Amino acid sequence: MKGKVLGGIILILIIIVTLLLFIQEERPLQMMSRKQVISMYETNSYETFRISVLTNDPNSFHFDEDYISRIALVNGDEKTRVEIDKIMIDKQQLLHQDTVFTVVHFDLRPLIHLDDGQLIYDDASLEITYRNDTTYYIPVGEVNYVFTHDAEPSLSLGGLSATIDTYDKGSRVSGLYIELGNLTYHNILIKDIDIMSVSVKANTRQLKEVYTPVEYTDCPSDILGLASYDLFQTYVPTELRIQLLSQTSKAFYVPLVYNASIEYIERFTVKVTYEIDGTEKTQYIDDFPFIRQPLFHMDNTDDWIEIDDPISD
Repeated sequence: MKGKVLGGIILILIIIVTLLLFIQEERPLQMMSRKQVISMYETNSYETFRISVLTNDPNSFHFDEDYISRIALVNGDEKTRVEIDKIMIDKQQLLHQDTVFTVVHFDLRPLIHLDDGQLIYDDASLEITYRNDTTYYIPVGEVNYVFTHDAEPSLSLGGLSATIDTYDKGSRVSGLYIELGNLTYHNILIKDIDIMSVSVKANTRQLKEVYTPVEYTDCPSDILGLASYDLFQTYVPTELRIQLLSQTSKAFYVPLVYNASIEYIERFTVKVTYEIDGTEKTQYIDDFPFIRQPLFHMDNTDDWIEIDDPISD
């Protein structure tokens, strides 16, 4: 009799253990973001930009487009609707505080298309509302989107590259090499070279004309002939007076200045302001990926932002 009771207890324990192995404990959803600078130049209405998050549950309905009812970029009281091109689960996974996080990308495009205009959000969030009437706000950082198109460009681009600074959180762009040519039969006065960003600026006060291309490993101080160069010095707007004669070209190195806490900028639009025949004009150079580095990696966990619980409508 005792043997039968003992056998029954063992069988019950085996069933319980088996069920525990197959019943997955429901985990609360965790999401994290990292602020970045998104600087884009729209060349066509199909162009997209990417916002990425870390999550402990990439298979959650939160990353299924069918469950999303509205999505927009918000900046204070301003809001711009966007549409989803695709949501993609990345192969990149990171172990953080004993939890495996996966990178998920939202590829988006704005639902506004202007003939001449610019969208500047200095502290944007991605607002995602789901069909259950809950809304998440994902911190994004700066979004700078240019819609202006040049009818007849006067300047050609002979070269464009960047120098890269390596630091404790990875790598960042430290300066810009750019070669500009005058396509016209008139002289051009270059008055400014800048990148389309509020957080990161081109330091034209220390711009230098160069005669050979720079390497991405070159240091700004070596190129500029300085003992050192401070990427976080106070930005001082400086008007240029560079003459570019008809059908000639010149190359320049422009170091950058980071004047905010956001240090991740992978690609950006370059803006050149010039004067020709007494008329001031602006030419934009399409955003280009100057650096290839994941937004999230284990050296920048201090920059990761835990996304708050959703707000119910």
